[in-house]
Amino acid sequence: MSQGKLVRPFRRRRFLAGGAAAITGAAAMSLVGCGDDDDDDGGETVTAAPPGQATREAETEEPKRGGTWRRGAGGNIALASLPYIDAGTLSGGGNAAARDPGLIWGNLVRVSEDDVSYAPDHAKEWEISPDGQKIRFVIRDDIYWHSGRQFTTKDIAFNLEAVKDEKWKTSIGYRLNPVAEYEVIDDYTMEWTLIRPNAPVLDFMAVFRLADQETFDQIGSGVLVGTGAFRWTNFDPVRGATLEAYERYHLGQPYLDRIEYTIYSDAAALAIALETGEVHDSALSAEESIRFYDNDDFDTVTLPSTGGTTPMGIRTDLDPLRDKRVRQALEFMLDRERYQEENFLGRFDELGRLPWPTFSPAYDAELDQPIYDPDRARDLLSEAGVTPSSPITIRMNTLPIRAYSPAIAQLLQQEGRELGLNIEFEPLEYQNMIDRYYQGQLSNTWIGFGDSGSPLSPGTSLLFSTILDGAVTHYDDPEYQEARQAILEGGTDYDRFNRAFLDGAFALILARPIGVNFESKAIHIPRNSLGWVEYHKVWVDE
Repeated sequence: MSQGKLVRPFRRRRFLAGGAAAITGAAAMSLVGCGDDDDDDGGETVTAAPPGQATREAETEEPKRGGTWRRGAGGNIALASLPYIDAGTLSGGGNAAARDPGLIWGNLVRVSEDDVSYAPDHAKEWEISPDGQKIRFVIRDDIYWHSGRQFTTKDIAFNLEAVKDEKWKTSIGYRLNPVAEYEVIDDYTMEWTLIRPNAPVLDFMAVFRLADQETFDQIGSGVLVGTGAFRWTNFDPVRGATLEAYERYHLGQPYLDRIEYTIYSDAAALAIALETGEVHDSALSAEESIRFYDNDDFDTVTLPSTGGTTPMGIRTDLDPLRDKRVRQALEFMLDRERYQEENFLGRFDELGRLPWPTFSPAYDAELDQPIYDPDRARDLLSEAGVTPSSPITIRMNTLPIRAYSPAIAQLLQQEGRELGLNIEFEPLEYQNMIDRYYQGQLSNTWIGFGDSGSPLSPGTSLLFSTILDGAVTHYDDPEYQEARQAILEGGTDYDRFNRAFLDGAFALILARPIGVNFESKAIHIPRNSLGWVEYHKVWVDE
């Protein structure tokens, strides 16, 4: 372990009484009030405001203990990416996870329920040095792994070492990690030296999952041991999983007895399961969502933007898309408004060309404006020597389990024929697309696999994203990389970045998804200020 000299005095941040420190970049976020349902006679639409504003009305009923939360999911369980990579595991209604904060694995700090700030979790208090170069923190002494072993700072050290492995390089933990050196002072006290002053250390502490060192090598075979509110008890990769409440959870015994995830083979089957009461809640595909907006038996809960995107990704190291003009032509062939009108994109999704949510200080409304211009696409292709009489072939990976992927691909294929583009499809299974995505080995272009983001600072958002660093697209243009690095180092020349990003046309943003969860009246799901579920406080009334 690396040793570091303690710098005194520290700025003290005490949270024993429940105070919180501001999230990086939160002060720059504009806040918008809650919206109303577009339909007067349907089920209630609860619109979760952007970060910093309450996401739901206060519960008026007394929570009940016991019962099972039955959740629907639309993707197979893939544990190989855990604990640090997000993709491919179960979560509320989608296929995102055992990864959710506080569910199976714990975190050092947590996002406050009331505002965009950080509150204690495993770390009960912390101090930051005046030069912003070090943080010393003390952890609780009442935290236990699901195996019964006590959690100590040695477990934190193990995870800091484990995440350095090259296999996790696309993970949020690897990318966001600000720790240059650390010192374990005792079982409950630790000090980190940061890679640079004022690095986003609390952002990291809120999302970095802490896995059990004794069972770390067994995660891929289904042994998931954490310190979260629920214990992973059994699973089938194509059927689902069961989690049991952990009575010794340090933030309070969960109200529920268990959570059951059931995987459904297609979007229609999942929607029927929700409609018939087999599951309490789920996210749904855009086309299956339509009939639920007007259903009095369900609440439509729209969640704050996470900063993630639905992109069309492009390999820039393969012909014919090495030519930037061809990539830019594809950008002007994207009819985003039509995709949303025909329910290929979500009803509440933000259409645009930039990777930033609208409340980000890096957001530019003018540059973000979608542009559908087939004539401009034709001109760019002509400049590149592509015409109907001299066509080129583009291979596109699609993900059939997500209906928007083949639907949008087919529309592009139809338009492309008239411009000299012969688009050939290569459908992939979900896990195959994930594996090839993270290995940077997809075809010319792909559609169907979203990209992570962060609702925090622009720099943190860039570190969250796997597509914006060029790793999966092989985009290494010096101007773009320099503009990106400047933001990572605390710069604010967002215009330079935005223009370099749009010029490169290596990740064509279709939309920034707004999460929508359809919930029966029986389930009560408290969420924090970023829309993340407070799992130990969920309760069921039936």
